[in-house]
Amino acid sequence: MQYFVWNNIKWQGNDLNTASYCCKSCGVFIPHSKKRWMVERGEWRATAEGNGKHVGFHIWAGYSYSPNASWSNLAEEWMASKDNPEQLRTFINVVLGEVWQDEYESKVGANALMEKSAKEEYEKGVPPEEVLVLLAGIDTQDDRLSLSVWGAGRNEEFFLLDRVKIYGSPSRPDVWQQLDEILQTPYTNVNGIKMRIEVAAIDTGGHFTNEVYSYVRERAKLGMIAIKGIGKLRNDAFLSKPNKIDYGSTGKTRRGSVMLFSVAVNKIKTQMHRRLKEAEPGKGALHFYPTTTSDYFEELTAEREIRKQRNGYQFDRVWVKKSGVRNEALDEMVYAYAALHRLYQIYDRRTLWNQLEKRYQNQNSDSKANRGRIKPKNVQSDYVTNW
Repeated sequence: MQYFVWNNIKWQGNDLNTASYCCKSCGVFIPHSKKRWMVERGEWRATAEGNGKHVGFHIWAGYSYSPNASWSNLAEEWMASKDNPEQLRTFINVVLGEVWQDEYESKVGANALMEKSAKEEYEKGVPPEEVLVLLAGIDTQDDRLSLSVWGAGRNEEFFLLDRVKIYGSPSRPDVWQQLDEILQTPYTNVNGIKMRIEVAAIDTGGHFTNEVYSYVRERAKLGMIAIKGIGKLRNDAFLSKPNKIDYGSTGKTRRGSVMLFSVAVNKIKTQMHRRLKEAEPGKGALHFYPTTTSDYFEELTAEREIRKQRNGYQFDRVWVKKSGVRNEALDEMVYAYAALHRLYQIYDRRTLWNQLEKRYQNQNSDSKANRGRIKPKNVQSDYVTNW
């Protein structure tokens, strides 16, 4: 029989009625019927030195005599909220009586992620078997381009594969030429199969928007998309439908116009931040090769989520950068995830992973870079879509 344990409460399988409290000292399981007896004989013990004037107390809902606070009900509420960031935040604040930012978000730090990455067994630049598609997120700065290459597998399991910085002003042609070389150079996976980047999303913000547009305009058919980060999309999506931005003198869009995609950066950051806490491989897990540097993780954790207020009322949850740190790695991860959603727009999400897997099944280590064939939505015949 499988057991589940949460906050010293243990139960069998899906039967929450078996929930009992496990004593930290002796390990004995105590039924809910003994809760009142325990509370009445409890005592307050100081865990920190006070100032002699004020005393602070912390207690959570588990001590309550309310029927709604039975150990089985608390366990059920935890199970229902643990995978939903919004519900989990409320549960942490109201039921556990703890501060989300201090007690939970702080657990996703650079040091913790470094320790996690040290346990990984794949190498930088070598996609493991689970990776079925390569994606890139590119950030533009005044003196460089910075990009992260991610591999994605079933259930959106992500693997960081490479991090590259191209130094030089984006106004210089040679900077974009270097980007071309990087994006068009295949990665060889653990089975010797060459894989190319399927979609690369590049930020159009900053001082070189026109240069980015020019670059994307010539490479749209090769999987390059131009993106613009916004707080939230109206339909609560991660990635908007493309909008043409090149207009002629008549006010009509020009042929070959750049297609600009809006990205719901706050929503993606919230989701990916939650996934950073997932320690086990599987659905939505994020992996980092063992040689990932501490600087990268500092950038990845450079923002925190806050509630933006308007006229004194709580409004939207937004992400803000901590002072004195860069956040490029975080932005690049967000853009790479947006690139995945571009694939969801083009292909049938229900069959995409099967098609991607089939593309590599019969290839061997001597195969050349295979362009692969996957069927777009509403198209009967196959066609080549990669670089």
